[in-house]
Amino acid sequence: MGQGETSRISVPPIGRTALWFVAFVISSVAVRDPSMMANGVPVVGPAIGVALLWLASSDNWWRDGPVLLAASAVLGAVNGDDPWLALVGPVAILAVFATVLGLRRWAPDMWGGGGREPMGTLTQFALLLLLAAVSSAVLVTARVGLGVLLVEGESWSQLPLRISRSFTSIVALGTVGLLVGGRLVQRADQGVPLVRATTTRTLELLAISALSAAIFVVGFVQHPAVPTTFMLGLAAVWVAVRFGPATTSIVTVALGILAMALTMNGYGPVAVITDPAEQAVMAQAFLLALLVIGMAVSLTRRQLFETI
Repeated sequence: MGQGETSRISVPPIGRTALWFVAFVISSVAVRDPSMMANGVPVVGPAIGVALLWLASSDNWWRDGPVLLAASAVLGAVNGDDPWLALVGPVAILAVFATVLGLRRWAPDMWGGGGREPMGTLTQFALLLLLAAVSSAVLVTARVGLGVLLVEGESWSQLPLRISRSFTSIVALGTVGLLVGGRLVQRADQGVPLVRATTTRTLELLAISALSAAIFVVGFVQHPAVPTTFMLGLAAVWVAVRFGPATTSIVTVALGILAMALTMNGYGPVAVITDPAEQAVMAQAFLLALLVIGMAVSLTRRQLFETI
């Protein structure tokens, strides 16, 4: 792929590959706990998001791509998957390759697409959503189909959860990574600090955290039947109006992850769903809703300020 947008970073190329490999392995193994499985499938897929950021920051796909695919296959075998499943498992990871290729084709100025600027428009965010949706739907369906053909006991019933998991991980971790990575590179080029914290903004973040905590306690623990969890959208809008896209993405994804964790432990309105796969899909949809609300407001606000 030639030189990428991280070519100025001082870590040696092999060192970067090794660090991303370790992150991919840890994020893959961490979700294999039985409490985080539904019908034999992990309900969350952070490794997919890590793989996206690995390729987005890579300056040499010929080095990193084969390592990523091989790691995916080997991890499947180590985790006890059928040999055929371990072999076809990397097909789902190809959704990450397709997404990053799409970014390089249609958003070449953005970090992750070959440029050195953070994601800054609704169009770029919509592009990430579209690429993640199409690539996840097509390639995860291909992976499940191959599994059904080759391995007895594999079922099409896994498809909704697998597609939802891939799409959610690419969008959630991808949005955070593309914004933070782009901001890091941009600020380094400009020679200015990454974060400019002030007492007022710190107190405001603490207030948003307190509001969110109160909503979680009331809406997820004390009175899950009362429709109060929608008020987390207020926290998403608050942070989007007062802070930049990078901070908004971190806060909204963090809120969504906490909501998912509580749901998986039997708390919240979605916990009444008895099927763990359906429960996981609904929890992931809630995370995405918070992220989309926050990013729509934050990116629109940024674009309006830039046109004034």
